[in-house]
Amino acid sequence: MHLFHQYNPDGGYWDRPHWGHLVSDDLARWERRPPVLSPGEDGPDRDGCFSGCTVVDGDDAVIVYTGARGPAGPQQAQGRWWQLVGAGTLEHGGEVVLAVSDDLREWTHLGPVLEGRDLHALDPSVWTGSMWECPVLLRAPDAGLLLLSIHDEVTTHSPLAVLGHLDDGRFTPRSVQRFDLGPDLYAPCLLVEPDGSAISWGWSWEARSQQAQRAAGWAGVLSAPRRLRVVDGALHVSPLEALRELRTREIELHWRAEPGSRRAAGIDHDVLDIEVTLDEDVEEVSIHLRCAPDGLERTVLHLDRVRGEVWLDRDGASRADEVVGGRYGGTLPQPPRRVRVLLDRSLVEVFVDDRVSLTARIHPTRPDSRGLRLVGAPQALAGVQLRAFELSSIWLAELSGETSLGDGAVEA
Repeated sequence: MHLFHQYNPDGGYWDRPHWGHLVSDDLARWERRPPVLSPGEDGPDRDGCFSGCTVVDGDDAVIVYTGARGPAGPQQAQGRWWQLVGAGTLEHGGEVVLAVSDDLREWTHLGPVLEGRDLHALDPSVWTGSMWECPVLLRAPDAGLLLLSIHDEVTTHSPLAVLGHLDDGRFTPRSVQRFDLGPDLYAPCLLVEPDGSAISWGWSWEARSQQAQRAAGWAGVLSAPRRLRVVDGALHVSPLEALRELRTREIELHWRAEPGSRRAAGIDHDVLDIEVTLDEDVEEVSIHLRCAPDGLERTVLHLDRVRGEVWLDRDGASRADEVVGGRYGGTLPQPPRRVRVLLDRSLVEVFVDDRVSLTARIHPTRPDSRGLRLVGAPQALAGVQLRAFELSSIWLAELSGETSLGDGAVEA
């Protein structure tokens, strides 16, 4: 498996992107390779190699990508190549346009497949920005899934998942939803599997200032790989099965009772795989992640079974002024019952009942902000089962005693 991502080899800030290169045999452990694309001195990609994809055409691997000058997925069917490109118009805002080619080199523009007005007609409350980026299409047995990344006034926002059907060059939307309920996931890409499901990664940007990113020497991460399925006309998102192979041991938890909470004694980790199961009579409970002993730094994951909601509050996640806070989440298809949290230092990825995800970045400042606490009424705390696992590194070079993680900015 080869994975490419936008990468700035000059430092931890966004500028003149190259394509970084990762390889893996199992999608859980990875090795870095030299960049596969670099901007030319002059030409259409002089100012950066932007979003694109790679396909196999006979014996050749063909890269199709967007080059840029100035400020800053194809599919094969019936012997032809089809390509979706994100765009925007002054009249209708965001749109996805379709192009077709016989040789992956000369393309014919066929017009828009989906426009902002199509989604407004379906649901006037959906905000679609002024331009769409990184469209990807998954064809499922009973529906199509079109992922769009919303861009507006030179600012990236969030991806949308549109379910519907592609017929005769037009995508007819049936429903639209947020692809992820958190603030820090953008530009998801897809690897389609033979069974019709797909594996997805996304770019998780920073929740701290540009100055903090430059001081750290790096910026941006790729999300953990996710399994996407369209089941009964609805999108289901879950962590990739192979991630369980990263678990090294289950941590034996000893809970200390405190007023209104239970603290896991002995937890001193900033990288964890956490499984939570709620009994049906639990109404609501909060899980404090990356929690300092005095609670002055903590990220709060709140599960509300009465309202059928999940929320992540990071207002108290960091004492640093340059770190972004906020509360994010929303209503779920059903009351939360099983929750999995992948915690990787500054990255929090929450998966609820293998259907909904929530991704956010946090940047605690204290070295002791590595604890875990449950907060709620006594009857709620009694109905929570929690398991936590230590994880090995995803980097093969680190496991062999080498180092390979370079500085730079990463974007999916």
